[in-house]
Amino acid sequence: MVFSPADVHAAPSRPLQGIDCVILAGGLGTRLRPVLEGRQKALAEVAGRPFLCNLIDFYEAAGAERIVLALGYRAADGVAFIRDFQGNAKLVPSIEPEPRGTGGALRHALPLLRTQTVLAANGDSFAQADIGALLRLHRARSGVITLALARVEDTGRYGSVLIDDRGAVIQFREKAATLPDAPEATGFINAGIYLIERSVIEAMPQQRPISLERDVLPRWIGRGLYGLACQMAFIDIGTPESWAAAPEFFASLARKGGLP
Repeated sequence: MVFSPADVHAAPSRPLQGIDCVILAGGLGTRLRPVLEGRQKALAEVAGRPFLCNLIDFYEAAGAERIVLALGYRAADGVAFIRDFQGNAKLVPSIEPEPRGTGGALRHALPLLRTQTVLAANGDSFAQADIGALLRLHRARSGVITLALARVEDTGRYGSVLIDDRGAVIQFREKAATLPDAPEATGFINAGIYLIERSVIEAMPQQRPISLERDVLPRWIGRGLYGLACQMAFIDIGTPESWAAAPEFFASLARKGGLP
């Protein structure tokens, strides 16, 4: 059974109002380098504008007023983006001195975060998650971390996440693509959007690489880790093929009225 957002009390229409956001935009983008011409992955152009703009638009529409960009590789590109940004949200740079992984980048950004609950999101994927429902689940279960989970036809590239009927995460399954003769499997994957309590970030080791996906999330199973599983539009631009598909992905969303 999949948790239903209707199971808990309503959230504000702008659920991210009063919640600081972090976009993890410091990845090396190794697989995309041959086609990016020296640009940072999150700033790869999609239909004439940086991919990152789509993320900021989405979180601004959900009420985000303050967004920290966790920068690393080609951080100067992100700083220039912030300088030229003309949107409504305040963008704040957090520059890691050396690659520290998704968890390390989030931990490094902690001094810039002002709220007890934080939304963290990957900078190289877009998920049309119901942020209000995510917040409702997080509050209803008194969660410490709550993930947005997207349903995909083939979980092999990502690995899958299993939850119980209360939305509690009970297992992470490794990427099937790494296993011999693994068949395609429909299921729910980590969509790269997290509501996370400040205490969790404070508990992360400082000044060393750490992965949210491999090092942090599995340790919280049974201790307040939840997932909201929904059908949602999702794209990860981590490969040349998926980046090439991104313009039509966003064009399709726009035609359906699914973009801010």
